[in-house]
Amino acid sequence: MLKCVGKLMVFILLLGISSCCSLDHEKQLVGLSQQEREYITRFKDEQLVQAANENLRVRWVNVTTAEDIVEISGITVEPVVYSRLLSTADMEPLERRKFFIAQMLPHILIVKHYLNKEKEILEWVLEHEQLRKQHAPERHIFVKNLLAKHKVKTSNELLEKLTHPPTSMILAQAAIDSEWGRSACYSKAGKPFKESEGVGPGSQLQGYGSGGKRLFFKECSSPTEAIVEYFQAVNTQERYKFFRGKLKQTSDPLVLASFIGGKPEGSHHSYGTLLTKVIQENDLRRFDRYVIDPQFLQKPNMDEVHAIIEKQFNRRQERAEQHRDEYARFGVIGLDLQRITPESSSDISTIKGEYVVPYIYDDIVSFDDLPIVAKKRKFFDMMLPALLIAAHEVEEARLKLQILAARLEKGEELTRNDQEYLTGLLQEWQAADIDELLTSKMIVQPSSIMLAQAALETGWGTSRFFTQAKNTFGIWSFNRAEPRMRAKETRGGRIVHVKKYDDLIESIIDYYKLIANGPYSQYRQAIVEKNNPYEMIPYLTRYSELREEYVKRLRVVMNQSKLERFDTYKLDPAFML
Repeated sequence: MLKCVGKLMVFILLLGISSCCSLDHEKQLVGLSQQEREYITRFKDEQLVQAANENLRVRWVNVTTAEDIVEISGITVEPVVYSRLLSTADMEPLERRKFFIAQMLPHILIVKHYLNKEKEILEWVLEHEQLRKQHAPERHIFVKNLLAKHKVKTSNELLEKLTHPPTSMILAQAAIDSEWGRSACYSKAGKPFKESEGVGPGSQLQGYGSGGKRLFFKECSSPTEAIVEYFQAVNTQERYKFFRGKLKQTSDPLVLASFIGGKPEGSHHSYGTLLTKVIQENDLRRFDRYVIDPQFLQKPNMDEVHAIIEKQFNRRQERAEQHRDEYARFGVIGLDLQRITPESSSDISTIKGEYVVPYIYDDIVSFDDLPIVAKKRKFFDMMLPALLIAAHEVEEARLKLQILAARLEKGEELTRNDQEYLTGLLQEWQAADIDELLTSKMIVQPSSIMLAQAALETGWGTSRFFTQAKNTFGIWSFNRAEPRMRAKETRGGRIVHVKKYDDLIESIIDYYKLIANGPYSQYRQAIVEKNNPYEMIPYLTRYSELREEYVKRLRVVMNQSKLERFDTYKLDPAFML
């Protein structure tokens, strides 16, 4: 009988299952816990609820002889979990490889299935704009719970953890480490990989490494647990550091193999060289197309989905409605801002993916000593969070304005606080009414253009105005009463001052107001009507005395640094309150 032992079975380790199961042909495994699936119903998204409630029907097999192992006969594989792994030591080479793959492949595909499902749901929650607007509190809580479950801090790290190597590479590593199923660790400890050596005896299998070094290998309760431990090693061990980075860019096993460090026991060849050889000589890449047989996937129909949503909604209706009213009243999603006082460029956090942590840097550090490529990278790392925070503030103000506009359209009177809030925005943005604010003033701009402008105006973060006044866009000051600093040069014999800001966010918001209130109506209109940032920048000729030359320089900076890629970057929902 196959039981959940040790760490409450493999799927609790990786996927947060809340209960164990024993050998039972009718039992099902679920990738998300029941609590997580119930929480997803709060989004009231039919496709999302259907995906979250899809079940994989797994057959548990108590293995005693080789006849208990199911032969792999096609690219669709039955999801079978074996109670143990059988040794291939007495088999001929061809039979050994076939039998080894038949034992390993179902477990690899099962674990990958759950990883893919959880990643699919996470990406859905992160990327759907409707969820961000209508279910911001629930979205934040769901993402934060997943981060805690997987012991990571950001959504980028979570997505990386849910990204797995190709099946061919996993099979090749298991083949090398276990000698195609002949090692004692494979058959006696259920460990096809040598990724989790112990440091002392216990419920572990003893072995010997190079130089007679004693090693201890923890016994796995099932082959799936061994697969999970392998994925944990890939996500944490130093030898996989460059491999993890490359895995974001490609799934080609022959490319990935060269990014794994180290050497296997007793080998003069690098691990990557051996992996490549094993993959090619045994044509393992064909298994990258293999998937779980769809007939073992059970997805609820739409009537069942509606029933699931209605059941959960009725249970929480009173509380949910109260929460929605509160959110509609304030109309604001807060940010858990991460303040950093940097002392050098190394304190600027590297942006590692499209979900950006909302960092605020209290001081500006010099990039003068950095090579040009590193200087540009650090400049983007420092500026992009500030741009996204400022854009978030504008978006949230727009959301509240939409709520106020809806109330006015219904003939409702605004409260004193709401009226003061509206009056303040109308004055700051020089608008006649809410409609003008929403349609032509408070327009969120592409990050690509703003990064290019900031780079030109600050000399890639090296100008005195930037380092001493946090002035990102070269905005002049004509008011003696406001914080400002004098420029070293004059314009037509006139002394010039530039504004001085408390932080980068204040500087960026002031730039938004400059664009809203200055001679840039065609530029604002282009942002609304066009999708390509290169088609918007011709309307910025009046921003600089350089006129057409300024637009040309913007185009060069955007093109050389491929800045348009940052237009899809967004704040990490894990830091939205």
